[in-house]
Amino acid sequence: MIFRQLQAPLIEAEELLRTIDQPNRILLDVSPSGNKSGLTPGHPGRKIEGAIEVDLKTHFSKRDTDLPNMAPSAETFEEQLNLLGIDRSTDVVIYDNLGVYTAPRLWWLFRIMGYERVRVLNGGLDVWSELGGKMEARVGLATVGDVGTTQHLDKSQHAIWSRADIQSNLQSGEATVVDARSAGRFAGTAPEPRPGWPSGHIPQSVNLPFTTLLNKGKYLPAEVLKKKLSTVVPAARPLVFSCGSGLTACIVLLALALVWPDRELYLYDGSWVEWADPRGEGCPIATG
Repeated sequence: MIFRQLQAPLIEAEELLRTIDQPNRILLDVSPSGNKSGLTPGHPGRKIEGAIEVDLKTHFSKRDTDLPNMAPSAETFEEQLNLLGIDRSTDVVIYDNLGVYTAPRLWWLFRIMGYERVRVLNGGLDVWSELGGKMEARVGLATVGDVGTTQHLDKSQHAIWSRADIQSNLQSGEATVVDARSAGRFAGTAPEPRPGWPSGHIPQSVNLPFTTLLNKGKYLPAEVLKKKLSTVVPAARPLVFSCGSGLTACIVLLALALVWPDRELYLYDGSWVEWADPRGEGCPIATG
């Protein structure tokens, strides 16, 4: 999928502060209740004044699967947005309280569902607070939609690769898989946070830890990102992003969309939790 959009995918806190009262704007706080990256929120229990509290797993994930964070059907997604008062003319700003962590995942969902007017607050709640932006206490998650069993999106919708697609790619070499996990987990020298899951990586994939693209929770400047990305990703081939569970891969995907908006970018939604599942079909694992 090509992620070029009408607006840049990031909005800086200074701009949001100047335009906070813009008509038809909705702020979504997608701060997680916990994380597997060891990050600590600087302002627990707080949010931007007027923001709507949502949760990836509760509001925007497939429900009939054991895999975490899997994309919902378009029907489920639209139903949830209707409950939140969002349509395609709404100016949506997404942020979280860990700098940039969960917000890119929700941005990606909006984009693959065809929404253009959506941006991520660069630096999240911490940067907003540093500028003196108004905050208030969190009050609880927004209403959750229920439209029945969800169906997973597939590659035909130009967004998501499945495990079968990755397996086929091992033979065809059609695309490069970019793994956003830490270097130790990728190399197989550090343990996975999920007990029983081996570390290592999908054969032929490359490692680009999401933390190397951020500084204190903010994306690095675009020119710096370009240099870092150029040393890892090939110049022309499609890119498929993976991580532990399809979350931090979206941080790297957004960085690519920011500096190279015309690249073909996909997500392996099942990511390592599916590929390396010790109860699964024994997908090949490389180390080193």
